[in-house]
Amino acid sequence: LNRFSSLDSEDDFGIAGFFRADYLKKFADKGKIQSDQHYLKANFLYEGIDEHFNPINPYREVEFSRNWNLDQTTEKTQEHLVSSLFELKLSGYTASYQFSSLVKSGNFNGYRHQPSIGWVKGKFLAKLYGDFLWTDGVLETSTFFKPFFDVRYKGKMALGFTFNREKNVIKAIDSAIPGIRSFAFDNYRLFWDMNNNEKNQVQFFVSYREDFLPKEAQLVKNHYAVDAGLKGFWNKGEKMRIDYNINYRQLKVIATSVNPAIKTTGTMLGNLTHRYTSSNDLLILNTRAEIISGQEPKAEYIFIEVTNAGQGNYIWVDSNGDDIKQKGEFELSPFGDNANYIKIAQYNHSFIRVNTTMLYHDFQLNAAKFFKDGQKGFVASQLKRLSLLGNFRLDQKIRESNDGGFSAPFYLNPQDSILVGFHATSNITLYYNKANQVYDIRIESRYNQANDVQIDGLVRLAGRRDKVAVRYSGLQNIDLISSLNSGFNNYMAELYPVKNYAIDQFEFEQELRYRITKGIAVQGKYTFLSKKNQTGNYETLAGHKSELKISVRNLNQFNISAGLTYSRMNYSGQPGNSIELAMMEGLKDGNNYQWNIQAGRRMGNNVEMNIIYSGRKTGIIKTVHIASIQAKARF
Repeated sequence: LNRFSSLDSEDDFGIAGFFRADYLKKFADKGKIQSDQHYLKANFLYEGIDEHFNPINPYREVEFSRNWNLDQTTEKTQEHLVSSLFELKLSGYTASYQFSSLVKSGNFNGYRHQPSIGWVKGKFLAKLYGDFLWTDGVLETSTFFKPFFDVRYKGKMALGFTFNREKNVIKAIDSAIPGIRSFAFDNYRLFWDMNNNEKNQVQFFVSYREDFLPKEAQLVKNHYAVDAGLKGFWNKGEKMRIDYNINYRQLKVIATSVNPAIKTTGTMLGNLTHRYTSSNDLLILNTRAEIISGQEPKAEYIFIEVTNAGQGNYIWVDSNGDDIKQKGEFELSPFGDNANYIKIAQYNHSFIRVNTTMLYHDFQLNAAKFFKDGQKGFVASQLKRLSLLGNFRLDQKIRESNDGGFSAPFYLNPQDSILVGFHATSNITLYYNKANQVYDIRIESRYNQANDVQIDGLVRLAGRRDKVAVRYSGLQNIDLISSLNSGFNNYMAELYPVKNYAIDQFEFEQELRYRITKGIAVQGKYTFLSKKNQTGNYETLAGHKSELKISVRNLNQFNISAGLTYSRMNYSGQPGNSIELAMMEGLKDGNNYQWNIQAGRRMGNNVEMNIIYSGRKTGIIKTVHIASIQAKARF
């Protein structure tokens, strides 16, 4: 860019300016005191812009072009905007009139009239407003009429009615036929608010709207919509509160030939929240439900190979042995250093209408709060040690019914073909003697289930894990933890049956933690695991795993940790497929060694440096060494 060149410099200089004058005259009320309730207001505005002026920042309202029905003329010309306003207010009466003119030399002439009348008497309010526009342009002429009426009552409850119309007729020069940008609608709305206080609030509205679109030589009724909404809350002190907000819209298309893109649909948006806390905190409940309906683009996923291994998240496992990369053959990598594929979502121009629903609930039960302080007895002493926590979440995407109506919000059967997406999780944990310094018992159950049809065909996953863990810390600086785990892990791919599995699993773990000093700790762990696939080739796995870890830490200076894991696996299945990956989690049949060393040091108050080294030797595969350096800075 040569800023000193004189070529094409004719439009380098532009001029714009404006002038505004305001007048305000207040009148005295009956007490001969000037008041804001009695006044006469007037103003005058002029804006001038030459054809070479280019604004750096927007200086007009966002709806300026729409309000003036500016056509698609791109040629820049001089612009002149003139506006004058007169407003008179006497007690509860208000009247105003505004006239505006926009002239783009040789291209556009527009004239706009905006009258308004208002009345307020006690708790009653009424307003009538109009916005009327006539324009002449190089390519088209237009008339735009926007009347608006509002009447309402405000007391302990509020009741009101509004009506607004927009009719915009845009015609080509020397044509009597409305253009494609022409439209009209009538909107009627009734609302009701009641009991607006700290304990209870209810807001309700219903509206009816008719839309008209151009067809042949006139605007015809194309569709209508009925909207209804309910919003509010109810609470009972600090114990319980319910919040809700529900909106439903039914759109009915009459003339499908005018605009085929507009279809009959039912749409719902809503959420409900419930919170409850008992007076003594014995029971705490939280529940939330959400419903959203609408259309979303169809998503397709592709897997792209990255330049360097370790920069991705996925690996390719050729499950069917055809040496062809297929979408369903990519698996999450158990080791980050060999992940050489990433998953990318691609969206096309196809849309589907779905109803998205979410249900979440969590609870907390503390049995100790049920008993009085000092209450004795064996049953009471044992029950006081119990506490229960849990949560549940359900996410669904449900394909909309064929008639455009809103489907039922929840389908608890994930086998139903109407489900586009399904994901359910639950976690429940029972504690005995929680946070006791000597011992505690934990019983937990975790479950998850999911359906996915967006990668490559239908894929169903399900898993469950039940665990019992006992901790004993009666010995000085020593913790003993024993646990039993059982559960299953299922996978079904409609297009890749060789990947399907139903794995039952069992684990026993014994862990010892020894704190030598305040900054030095040693941890040892032994695990026995057994897995069996109940389908396909009925693969089995029996394994033993031993882990040793030591850590040295100075809270404000440095930390060093080192770990070594030895795993002995006896696997009966074929190597190199997705079932082996699911059962052994990246390990191999035979001996497996994994080790790591990490050293970190704080460099000042906000900088931390870490050096990390890890390695593994899995089965007969060559040894892998990985080293990295990290620097963290907090600002």
